[in-house]
Amino acid sequence: MLCLCNGLSDRQVAQCIREGAARPRDIYAACGGRAQCGTCTRLLLRLLRASAPPDVHGHQEHQETGHAR
Repeated sequence: MLCLCNGLSDRQVAQCIREGAARPRDIYAACGGRAQCGTCTRLLLRLLRASAPPDVHGHQEHQETGHAR
């Protein structure tokens, strides 16, 4: 379980990311939940950033702002 408050599994989160989730709130919404205690938000952000395609300069795009890191 990645999110105990919403009962989100790693499989559910991975599926949401594959389907285009760009922010933690997109994942919560797709799974019928919402941010509650916030403990999983950092993990969700890391997973989203790790899955982001590199920009034209080879940097990973920051999901929240769209800026390269």
